[in-house]
Amino acid sequence: AEAYARFSEVLKLDWNHPRAYELIQQARYERDLAFLRWEGDARSAESRRDLSTAKWIYERILGEDSTREDLRDRVRRLGRQRDAADFVRMGMENFIADDFVGAQLDFEQALAISPKDTLAIQYRERTRQKIAASGTLAAVQADANSWSRYLDALRKLREGDLATAEILWAELLVQYPGNENIQSNLEQVRRRLGHGSP
Repeated sequence: AEAYARFSEVLKLDWNHPRAYELIQQARYERDLAFLRWEGDARSAESRRDLSTAKWIYERILGEDSTREDLRDRVRRLGRQRDAADFVRMGMENFIADDFVGAQLDFEQALAISPKDTLAIQYRERTRQKIAASGTLAAVQADANSWSRYLDALRKLREGDLATAEILWAELLVQYPGNENIQSNLEQVRRRLGHGSP
């Protein structure tokens, strides 16, 4: 754009300047080639779900050519998809931590922004199934202190501190007798420790 502007200034001073005319044509050609290359790079980034890079490249093209309304729409759509992807990522983290209620909320928020997000649709359904299968887990999640101890027990299990995990889940089972999730986790830990079933 800068080169094009300079050569245009020369042509304003001398409309018949052959070298400036030749260079302005070359600048236009190089500019069009660069736009095609950048757009290809942006589409490639989109296919890799690297939405931030794709958005940045499209914005770079728009900085050079503000007439591209198609790219302006694409930038807006990518912004929405990136926001939705943040909620999907948080939902996945909550899902892995067995916070299915929190995960479902994140996936719902992602779908409010980007209704066709297939990953959010898939995992929203999985969280609904998990919540339905462990209805009593919602009661544990509703109690911040109990839920914190439940998550702490999961962390201890992952870290290999089975004895502490057993103590935490045994205490929670006293508070929530019959909770299938707590019973299952406690049985798993006790099997690993060689204690047998409770």
